[in-house]
Amino acid sequence: MENYYLIAIPLAFLYLLVMAYFVRKMNKRNSSKWADFANQLGLNYRPGKYSVKVDFVDFSSTLPYMDGNYRGRPVRLGFVIDQKAKGRGYYLRVDVGVNDPAGRLLGLVNGRKFSDTVKNANAPDVKTGHRGIDKRFKIKAIPEPFAGQLFSTHSVMGDRLAEAKVNNNSIEAFGGMIYYVEEPKSPRSFGKPEEALIRLNLVCDLAEAIEQTR
Repeated sequence: MENYYLIAIPLAFLYLLVMAYFVRKMNKRNSSKWADFANQLGLNYRPGKYSVKVDFVDFSSTLPYMDGNYRGRPVRLGFVIDQKAKGRGYYLRVDVGVNDPAGRLLGLVNGRKFSDTVKNANAPDVKTGHRGIDKRFKIKAIPEPFAGQLFSTHSVMGDRLAEAKVNNNSIEAFGGMIYYVEEPKSPRSFGKPEEALIRLNLVCDLAEAIEQTR
């Protein structure tokens, strides 16, 4: 038995060292990939820790992220840790600026909860008339006709949001920003900047649609 422990303990220690090496190597490779991605988009790569609280997006993260201006809008994009989620779930988060002087409010949630801002604003539950959107999401809006106007005028935008093959996600627009949060399908998503770019462009397109809806 003593001989067993003399062999098992060093082997276990060696295993941990090897795993730590490969995890560190993988993280370094992913960081390099995301840094190159940020550079291609003209964004700032941020390898450090940050903390932001905006109602339902109460996040802090040691994961790399990027921010800056993209398509003429302030944006922030990265994978984050939801401190409120059981087991600290990982999510893709995209923040995009939107110019909406009317101060309208929109909330679309699929498998998630509405933010405190939307709930405290007593935003009513609404239907948009877009079959895909109404089937996929719970929807709130202020003023009440806003969501219907948005997706009747921009039905293609509604199609894209309704047909996006994603897990639980939420989209909320208020206070001059759109907040998009999505649960990745698998850990492999953390190494795929191209998927994040699709979401970033989607949210930017939504911002344009909101600005064109009067």
